Amino acid sequence: MAAAGGGGAAACPPRVDILATRDVGAEPCFLLRLTQHGAAEASYFLKRFSELRALDGQLRAAAATRTWASEGAITSVPALPKQGAFGLRRALSTVGVGSFSQRQVETLTAYMEEVLKQIPSIAADPDLQEFFRGIESADVADMTGDQYDKFISDGEVMKEMLLELRSGRASLRAIEGYWRIEGTDALWQVEASGRACLDGTHRGEDCDVAVSEEDGARVISCPTGWRVDLDRSTDQKVRWTLPGHADIVWVREETSVAQERIRKLLTVRERLKRLGTVTIH
Repeated sequence: MAAAGGGGAAACPPRVDILATRDVGAEPCFLLRLTQHGAAEASYFLKRFSELRALDGQLRAAAATRTWASEGAITSVPALPKQGAFGLRRALSTVGVGSFSQRQVETLTAYMEEVLKQIPSIAADPDLQEFFRGIESADVADMTGDQYDKFISDGEVMKEMLLELRSGRASLRAIEGYWRIEGTDALWQVEASGRACLDGTHRGEDCDVAVSEEDGARVISCPTGWRVDLDRSTDQKVRWTLPGHADIVWVREETSVAQERIRKLLTVRERLKRLGTVTIH
């Protein structure tokens, strides 16, 4: 998989992906996924805009006390959009202007990337560590009635959002078809069986795709270790990940267009083979 469009090893600072948005109690909420150290495992959080705004204030106050030469610390905090802008975007999204919701995701993702690239891990910053701290049993025991109700409600909302994201994606049927590697002309074809061909040639079982179960969740992967990031994939775009490597993105290609391109490519290969110019493996 990596030989067909993937980059080499890459640094792995903490990463936060904003997967989805939803109004909860008349306030915009965001489903966040935190990954660290290039790990395949991830932690999920439901955060309200008010919580993000509070974090922004804490980071900004702490950064003001540091110098630009402070290593492994956040010294620069980008601008966080005001809630008024989100309110307008939510209102427009309710009448079908979905691009506004996407802009929210892109804006906040860029904000988190700018913050996190300055530190080696979440543990390096106490404010971020507290923001992304999981709820433990001792925390639940100390909750008031209202806090407990919010904890249960948020958990249900987060489960619903994850189910909506992943619905129908973890199957070979969802990935069957033709896919162009983003930024290239290379074409992968995934058959119903999971057999995968690159530009019309089967590259061996190491590149074939399979669905398996891990910790009760379905996973789409190939033997080389690459797996589909179901949270950030759609029926038109598939994102492959491997810890320590740059992501590979597949974009769905229309069947007739892909088949015609592969037909021409195979014809050229056959002619060159007859001339003894290339050897087809």
